[in-house]
Amino acid sequence: MLNIVHMFNYLGHAGTEMSVYNTINEIKDKANIIIIYSKDGPGRKLFEDINIPLIQIEMTRTFDIKAANRLKEICLENKVDVVHTHFLREHSIAVLSKYLGNKIKIINTRHMLLENKKSVIYINKLLSTKTDRIIAVSKAVEERLVSEGIPREKISYIPNGIDLDKWQSPSQEDVRKKYNIDKDTIVITSIARFRWEKGHKFFIDSIKKYFELIESEKINKKVVFLLVGDGALLESITEYAAELKIKEHLIFTGFKDNVRDYLKASDCFICHSQYEAFGISILEAMACKLAVISTDSGGTREIIDDNLNNGILVTYGDTQKLAEEMLRLTIDDELRNSLGQNGYKSIANKYDLKNLAEETLKIYLK
Repeated sequence: MLNIVHMFNYLGHAGTEMSVYNTINEIKDKANIIIIYSKDGPGRKLFEDINIPLIQIEMTRTFDIKAANRLKEICLENKVDVVHTHFLREHSIAVLSKYLGNKIKIINTRHMLLENKKSVIYINKLLSTKTDRIIAVSKAVEERLVSEGIPREKISYIPNGIDLDKWQSPSQEDVRKKYNIDKDTIVITSIARFRWEKGHKFFIDSIKKYFELIESEKINKKVVFLLVGDGALLESITEYAAELKIKEHLIFTGFKDNVRDYLKASDCFICHSQYEAFGISILEAMACKLAVISTDSGGTREIIDDNLNNGILVTYGDTQKLAEEMLRLTIDDELRNSLGQNGYKSIANKYDLKNLAEETLKIYLK
């Protein structure tokens, strides 16, 4: 069997770590896999629970020569064939180890769609010369890579996948009961790290307009918003909601590892990112047959398709439009249900985790 290393600087619990976990869980019986990481985080338990060995090494910066030498030692000791990286720091260390004589194949997945500085674009282009394959999680990411000078023939498009069976299993926690939400209340949910590119301020401004519409149109509906996630901006966003006098309608749950239970307690899902390379949370919401509204922010338009009537796209920053669409789903039960059903059907085959994990395995074997 192949011996594969996945590298992370920080073992978090965001979309990247979850997509890697899902893929590893699918192929772990077909390859020997090791996780090399630098900083502990909530994602560590994910890999421990499926018995993936973890090795911690210090990675203080890009092109860390000490870390590169340690990586080379680990690869020699474990007869590693492939090193798969996911972010710039680890990628640079893997490439540096190759210059130091580490005879490995390097695969890099680009999970982000943020606009890079010229210096980062230059480094990525330099690293690509010693990288055997680059995986883009969306067509939008693929086009960004090409625009930054990465040869298209070096790129493989493999989107994130989802195990629909897992998302159909019963909830383990009664979220509505936990937060005293009755069965007649409409629950609108967002799941995202509180980082600037995730657009929480835009979402809060849209919620403010939403309640203004509710009041002006005298709509008698009980509504609560669940904002699931943690991050550097959580406190400031919470304070901003209080300033706008809408905090009583919001529940900030903090980090939750059972997001399925929160989705299953919901009626609608909102993705409000300014930049979204793919949108694994949209797949998760659709797997739970929720109506989805998303910003048209890169990879999201590859999931939500007007021709399939499987969701609603809005322009990032258009608070009025997002408020209006949230209101439309609040009062139109039939539309909400049809979007949920169509969303589920649209992802059932296209984003099947087993098939996409096999595609990744084929790249390792080439």
